[in-house]
Amino acid sequence: MNVVPTRQVTRSSWHSLWRLLLVISLTTGAILTTVMGATPSAYAATAAATATPTTDLPPTFSGVRTPRRNVPVPTNVHDTSSHVSPFKPAQTKTVQGKTVQAKAAVIVNGTTPLNGLGDSSLYTFIDKPLSDRLDLKVNVANGNLVLHTVELQVTGTGLNNTVGGYYNSQNNWWLTDHGTNWGFTTGRGASLYLDDVPSGGGIKLTLPTGLKAYFAPDGSGGYKDAPSLKATLVHPDSATYELRFHQSGERWIFNQWGTRYEVLDKNNNLIDYHYLDNGDWTGTTDTQGRTISTTLDANHLVKAVTDNTLVGGKTRTITYGYDAQLNLTSITDANNKQTIFTYDPDGDSELMSIKDPQGRTTTITYGATGQVSTITDAYNKQTTFTYNSGNTVVKDVNGHSTTYTYQDKLQVTKTTNALGKSTNSSFDANSYNVTSYADALTTQTPTNYQYATNGETSQITDPTGATTKFTYSPLSGGQQQNVPYQPTTGTDAQNNVTTNAYDNYGNLTSSSDTTGGKTNGSKLQYSYNADGTPSGSKDANGNTTLYGYDGKGNLSTVTPPAPMGKTTLTYDALSRVSTETDGVGNKTSFTYDVFDRILTITYGTGTANATTVTYTYDNDGNDLTEKDGTGTTTFTYDNLNRQTNKLLPGGTNIVSTFDNIGNLTSLNDGTGLTKYGYNEINLVTTLTDPGNAITTYGYDDANRKTRIQYPNGTGMIIGYDAAGRQVNNVGGKTTGSGSTLAIPSPYTGYTYNYGSSTASKEVLQSAVKHSANNYSVYGTWTYQYDSLNRLSDVKNPTQHWAIGYDTNGNMTSKQYTGASNFIATYTNFNAANQPTGASSTGNYAGKPVSASATYSYDANGNLTAITNSGDSKGALSLAQTHTYNNANQDVSGAGSTKTYTQSYSGTDQTQRVNNNGTSTIYTGLGLSTEKVAGNTTEYVRCSCGMLNSERTSAGKVYYYLFDGLGSIVGMTDSAGNMAASYDYDPFGGVAGSVIQPGVNNPWQYAGGYYDSTTDLIKFGIRYYDVRFNRWTQRTPVGGSLQETLKANPYTYADDNPVNEVDPSGAVADWNKCIGKVSLTGIWGLLGIYGSSKTDVFPRLNNLVKAILPASLDAAKASAGTTLLAALKTFGGVIGWGIALVSIGYALYSSWDDISQACK
Repeated sequence: MNVVPTRQVTRSSWHSLWRLLLVISLTTGAILTTVMGATPSAYAATAAATATPTTDLPPTFSGVRTPRRNVPVPTNVHDTSSHVSPFKPAQTKTVQGKTVQAKAAVIVNGTTPLNGLGDSSLYTFIDKPLSDRLDLKVNVANGNLVLHTVELQVTGTGLNNTVGGYYNSQNNWWLTDHGTNWGFTTGRGASLYLDDVPSGGGIKLTLPTGLKAYFAPDGSGGYKDAPSLKATLVHPDSATYELRFHQSGERWIFNQWGTRYEVLDKNNNLIDYHYLDNGDWTGTTDTQGRTISTTLDANHLVKAVTDNTLVGGKTRTITYGYDAQLNLTSITDANNKQTIFTYDPDGDSELMSIKDPQGRTTTITYGATGQVSTITDAYNKQTTFTYNSGNTVVKDVNGHSTTYTYQDKLQVTKTTNALGKSTNSSFDANSYNVTSYADALTTQTPTNYQYATNGETSQITDPTGATTKFTYSPLSGGQQQNVPYQPTTGTDAQNNVTTNAYDNYGNLTSSSDTTGGKTNGSKLQYSYNADGTPSGSKDANGNTTLYGYDGKGNLSTVTPPAPMGKTTLTYDALSRVSTETDGVGNKTSFTYDVFDRILTITYGTGTANATTVTYTYDNDGNDLTEKDGTGTTTFTYDNLNRQTNKLLPGGTNIVSTFDNIGNLTSLNDGTGLTKYGYNEINLVTTLTDPGNAITTYGYDDANRKTRIQYPNGTGMIIGYDAAGRQVNNVGGKTTGSGSTLAIPSPYTGYTYNYGSSTASKEVLQSAVKHSANNYSVYGTWTYQYDSLNRLSDVKNPTQHWAIGYDTNGNMTSKQYTGASNFIATYTNFNAANQPTGASSTGNYAGKPVSASATYSYDANGNLTAITNSGDSKGALSLAQTHTYNNANQDVSGAGSTKTYTQSYSGTDQTQRVNNNGTSTIYTGLGLSTEKVAGNTTEYVRCSCGMLNSERTSAGKVYYYLFDGLGSIVGMTDSAGNMAASYDYDPFGGVAGSVIQPGVNNPWQYAGGYYDSTTDLIKFGIRYYDVRFNRWTQRTPVGGSLQETLKANPYTYADDNPVNEVDPSGAVADWNKCIGKVSLTGIWGLLGIYGSSKTDVFPRLNNLVKAILPASLDAAKASAGTTLLAALKTFGGVIGWGIALVSIGYALYSSWDDISQACK
């Protein structure tokens, strides 16, 4: 269920949040220009329809300008004489000879401006996804059921053209173009009700989801904003109304009868809706001139929608079936598979059952007042709803109850879980904005939110007092009215200031570090074409990347700074990438099915060594097979689309089982069975390993893991501050159990402090660390940062590191003083942020040492060689070479003394299935098994993915101890004695270790996999050099494109490795919970949890989740569903940069809160 309370915003780096702002603003016509201004919501909610901006979208626009399109506009694309509003319902209808009255509707007016129906981030929902194109949810306050379908999606310039629908169980309309209580997401799915205007009344807006909002007259001939919509309604002339969204700049244009006939983005890219004179919707023309047409039946219902664009000589058609009561009874998709709906027989059109294309049925029952009573899934398991005065009790399919308390506006103010623990939220009575949020441990010191006069977020203060602030600028002449809703400055808890500038359309043109009033700080710059597509970006060192487009506005070339090579893209008629030629000249080709899912990827197209990856899917969009160079992997799913079997090419079958609600209860990777138990709120509490030994986990009232008790008599105790940051961590032999667990004689211990002499900060200020190699040796470490939150200075009683950077984040020097000393200098960074040389001098064991190194890269930005001379004693990277295949995967090379070969399953480097003769098995939790020379090593993991133990063929078992960053600092044997211990420098290098004979542990810094051959650490899709503190490849792996998430794609963890980690290799993540950072697989793999192993969107889901503060999770992009499909087309295969720049959206976020991975 998608009702997880969001965490405090200050848990994540605002530096990262600003970086996300750059992405959104950089991408083509991005609808969400800024996340910062989005209203934080106390609860997550699923994404809205692609054609429906949520309450968190932006914009107002001064003046009327000519819409722009990339191709000539067809004639008669719309008829403004169309005047039939689709939501002026008939109040009665005849069913089986009886007259049935429409349901009583909530009348929106100045007192009740919202009707409380539909899909909105204001409300809390129980969410039940049914397939990749069906999502069902129920509002816990009023029992309103909302079903969302997606039928067609076409990528456009700035705006995507999507056809889908919403069913709303409490709607009261019966005459629409999509059936009773249904509305299309497109066209007149949004409309204005204008009947009250002549009498001086306001205007009612109806959205496809069923949400109605009231714009009250302002007394001056205009209208007040409806609360929470973040949109302004204007009446520029007698024939037109415009709804202008504050943040995005998107505009909906309605005619004088309230019919929506145009949608424009802030850069005036245009979608037209076509109607007959009677108001019937006949089709749509998108921003690139492509059309979708409808076929109507005798009742004016749409019985078919055809995407007229020819691909392979074929179009795509969706057909709809209706019964005599005008209920939508079937949707036949473009692959001729049906979704079937049934309704109650009494004529009020309550949806009773849904059969998905795979034949799985979900049933719904209702109470006398139309509230959902039960939802029964395909296994006949029920979720029940009991409605009381002011609260609703929801009992899940496991029989556990959660109570939701709500106020009169239906916003949930208190959620009490099955353990009796509560979270609390408060809201502004007028704006509906959340003003505070508290978990069960912070009821007296909640996170507080403040807002500017424009309604956007101005200040967020977490329970420790750490405060983040935003300011906004007033409207200037010539600007669209969305510009004042974009933050112009952001000040983090360290008082670092970022200043943004925008063009007249609200496109971000620069982002500068102006901390302390400086004018020469790091500055990123962006330029745009007339249609809002980015034409260039300039990093903080002044190096420029250029973007070119074809005649329809699709990104066609990316020219990064030399010596990088240019990337060239071609597209099919639906703007799906057909080919990508990277900087080295490797050509990759793509083919798709009718749902835009990838069918084949051919690397090295046209060459003798071309390789193809092939995918097949079931009717619900689950991946059935993946065939690559390693063979064919086959997947099987249960009736709730959970992956139960993964049959690998070598014959290994990974078997997973789940409980009723979807918790993983067992996992067998072929080497042994691991079982998991859960408490009433679905936190994993027990792990039974293949040897039947049991590990137990305990939690605080905020659901954070506080206790780990291993079966060998050791364990860990972890504590947190009010903001949820880890502040103490101890591991060793235990006494007691549960709440009495104690560690009287620790092996490891760490205390973390985020305060300063003046206020709480968001970054670590100091830490007391006990050496894992000798607990009695300890000291205080202190940390300093520059104005971009990059680590600049670290001290402890015997050591000192000082780090220097250029304006683009390249480390130019690292000086160390301790028992020995050195200074490493990196020189001559080229325009692509690649060093050409490095040198070091120092003193080791009383003798001077010196060394030098050179670095070489290919035209894709991959490190190909490091050569060195002299002896740096570890100050410089070791000599190494790397060779890459057509998929840009590192497949062979050499370290200082050894060579290596390796291969991967899939399209990136996440699943390395062979490493120098070691074969591996991956489950959805990460790397599970390694086999070499007849010996097998198994890595047992918690169902959250956290490492638990290592099991060897010799019968040895070792349990892991972690520090607060997730680094492995200790391993204990079956007797509970320390078998291996590690201390680390601030960048992940092992500063000292004590390892017993026979212990072979690859998991080290931040839970990454250490490769001894190259001295690199593998995190997800990339390899990290701890000596140079950067990646060997740019992001993304799989393309030479300039990473759009940050100016420097080589920097690891934003140059802040003591606060951030990057387990995916795709983006840095603020370290949130013990052990999560060791989940090498959980970020990059879908495995048993994703509906498709080839779907790359979960990687971007995590990527965005890592950047977004969790309390903004409810800021859903209107482009959500489109991005879901588009990323299956683009992401991870042609590179994140191409996906983000060409798709133009970056905020699909209906995935589960990442914090749940740490349960």
